[in-house]
Amino acid sequence: MDAFNTAASCCEIIWRTLEASAAYNKESHSLATRFKHDARILKHFYDHFAHFRFSGAGLCPEDEQLLDESFSYLGPLLKRAELCKNKLEAQSRWSKEFNRITWVLRRNEVRELEKELYEWTRRLDLRLIALPERARTVMFLEESQDTLGPSIAAKTRIERFTAKAAAAKKAVWGPLFVTPDQVQNMSHPQVSHFSLCQHDGRTTLLESRPHMDNTDIASFEHKKTELGEFVGALNYLDSTISGLLRCIGFYYNPAPSPHFGLIYQLPIDRDGDFISFKSLLNVREKNGRRMKLKYSLNQRLEFARKLATAVFFVHSLGWVHKAIRAQNILLLGRTSHSQKGGGNEYVKWALESPALVGFEIARTSEGDTDPGRRRRMPLELGIYIHPDLQSPSTSIRHSMCHDIYSLGVILLEVGIWSSLETRSELHSDMNPEDISHTLRKMARETELLMGRKYRQIVGWCLNQEQVGDTGGVRLISEVLEKLEDLAESV
Repeated sequence: MDAFNTAASCCEIIWRTLEASAAYNKESHSLATRFKHDARILKHFYDHFAHFRFSGAGLCPEDEQLLDESFSYLGPLLKRAELCKNKLEAQSRWSKEFNRITWVLRRNEVRELEKELYEWTRRLDLRLIALPERARTVMFLEESQDTLGPSIAAKTRIERFTAKAAAAKKAVWGPLFVTPDQVQNMSHPQVSHFSLCQHDGRTTLLESRPHMDNTDIASFEHKKTELGEFVGALNYLDSTISGLLRCIGFYYNPAPSPHFGLIYQLPIDRDGDFISFKSLLNVREKNGRRMKLKYSLNQRLEFARKLATAVFFVHSLGWVHKAIRAQNILLLGRTSHSQKGGGNEYVKWALESPALVGFEIARTSEGDTDPGRRRRMPLELGIYIHPDLQSPSTSIRHSMCHDIYSLGVILLEVGIWSSLETRSELHSDMNPEDISHTLRKMARETELLMGRKYRQIVGWCLNQEQVGDTGGVRLISEVLEKLEDLAESV
């Protein structure tokens, strides 16, 4: 428990130090606000448990367990706060007499440290979302969103949304439900599962989610509410940090086949064109040869980190994706003024800003499902599915751990920069267990382009076993932690 108090104290020292330079540096002012908020959250958490522990009454077993779980989950990140504080004190030695000349002389050094501090508070923002509900309730602070930065405000909004009662959630997603005639489809030649559309005067991305037609009104309303709450949560997300597109509406259309439509907002700095990651891996030169790798290590690591962040958010909302594969990761085109390399079509896709989509079969972790009889999938799809889910002798539910396995397969493709179904080691008549074994052997190749730590991350994902979904949230956070550490070190 003392770790929370120590981290809160470190955050307070950091924000006071940053505040001293705020008059000369905009970034310092923004960071000071973030650390001030983080210090208050951690101190509030500590004071809540300290009140009961030191009052003589002691903590009940449930609170002891909650405290232990919260520390095991946040512990490594809390220790980083003290390291950041020590580095700040050692490097800057700022005092009350801090002046503009001092800041100018040490500007580059300070900015480098600010980058590290910003990364810490961003990671804390992400971690707090997936804490147990009671822990988030303890940490909850009433504060005007006008005083918070945009990332903190988005995190706070989604925390509050997930804690609301059903009626309050409907007040959020209800206005997002539109009629099909408010959406005008536009064709798209690159990705058949998605299309561009016109909605509310702007170009958006449309995704279809099939719905089994039935006459049970209660069942339909339940599915609509469930999806509506998911849409409402996606509406709160900041797409620049989440790896998910912001959902701005959805509708139901019974014809020609019953389905829901999800409407996504495209980032304003993109030109409205998109391609799947699978298609990008299969791009060929004019002579028919596979195009050489033209993305930097930083861009590939940022792709991996953003994708893991997207899975983390989905799991934090209590959902399983069930279809994480390269075909369901979209890369958006850069606007013309940001393109580099002349007319080279290959480099116009923003690899560092992937968007995880493909929620046509996603469900809540506790949602109804019928595993039924398993069947082997075609190689281009089966490689992303855990072998246990393709065995006709088992009927287990798709869990968060299975999503992590699928993530590992995509990280493998990033690491070797090749579409797996084109590799000679894999062929369509292999059974799922042999495919999985081959993928684990191929993971060793990622060390050549991405390094030893990346290879370990891929191997860790591909060796996931079935656990409860609560553990699944913790596992994806561990994957994200490792990728963030790796991206920082490059």
